[in-house]
Formats: sequence, structure tokens, C-alpha cells
Amino acid sequence: IEGISHIAQGLRRETCIITVLLLGSCGLDDVAARTLAAAVPHSQGLSEVHLPCNLISDAGCDALLDACGGVENPFAALDMEGNPLTTVCFTKVAKACALRELGNVGNKESVRSSYGVETTAAEEEKHAAAADNEEDDLSDYSDTGFSI
Repeated sequence: IEGISHIAQGLRRETCIITVLLLGSCGLDDVAARTLAAAVPHSQGLSEVHLPCNLISDAGCDALLDACGGVENPFAALDMEGNPLTTVCFTKVAKACALRELGNVGNKESVRSSYGVETTAAEEEKHAAAADNEEDDLSDYSDTGFSI
């Protein structure tokens, strides 16, 4: 668990440039998952969290899913394949991933603020510009039958 604490500390740093976190088959449990979940909203660029084949149960998965934006508005993809999850929890993760792939990307800033992370004006402008670009990109799919 000490290694996870170091990773979580790194994710909290403003200079962290990690976009994909891959910790498969590391024997991580719910305590490790909650430690990572507390750091995820602080990370500036994290967009994918892969934790396959660990020992994370529903409690740890739910904490991570919430930290990644929840089921309806995920800002980071979460891979929990091979963990001892119930069908209900696995279905929530699958739904969040599907919505994210369809472009229903959540507002990371709202998750960050709920964890007490302050956002600078420059970050807010950067995210607003990115959101405008995402809306433009998604408008190309308006005739696909999916509601975005």
C-alpha cells in the first residue's frame, strides 16, 4: 500500500503529466482503491485508470467510479476487469465507459470541487475552450441516432 500512497501523492502534484494509470495484477484491494480515488480528482490530465485483475471489490470500485465522475458523467475511463465485482457494480462501470465513449464526458471540475480542489482562472478558461471544441466535434455525430 505504501507504493499506492506514493502514486497518489504524485497524482496530486500540479506538475503530474500522467494521463493513463495502469496497475494490473498488483494485488490492490479496497484500501488501495480508496487511496487512489482520493487522488484522482486532483490529477490534471488523468483520463484512464486501468486496474485489471486486482482484489478490488464493489466498495473500492464505487469510490473509484465516483472519483472518475460517476456513472452518468465520467471524465476518466475506468477498467476493473478481473476484479471480484458483483454484476451490479460491473454494469455501472460498463455503463460509464460506454457513455464516455459516446462522448458523454463529465465535468471534471465539478468532481474536483467536491473533493475540495480549487481551480485557477487559467484552468477554467482552458477547460471551457476544450468543452467548446468537444461540442463542435460531437455535432458531427448528430445524425447517428444517438442523443448526445
